[in-house]
Amino acid sequence: MKDARQPRVPGSPEEWLDFAKSDLQMAEVGKRELSIRRELVCFHAQQAAEKAIKGVLL
Repeated sequence: MKDARQPRVPGSPEEWLDFAKSDLQMAEVGKRELSIRRELVCFHAQQAAEKAIKGVLL
């Protein structure tokens, strides 16, 4: 199945926000799944915030 998302320009604000959304989804999945370590949930949440800020600043 082909990815429905539009291709992003590398390094663009849209690409950074897309990465941030993906990291946030990983954190949300990890939060519900007890077998995933809490450190990894926190890591993906932190990464989501950092990438979103970078996207906004760009």
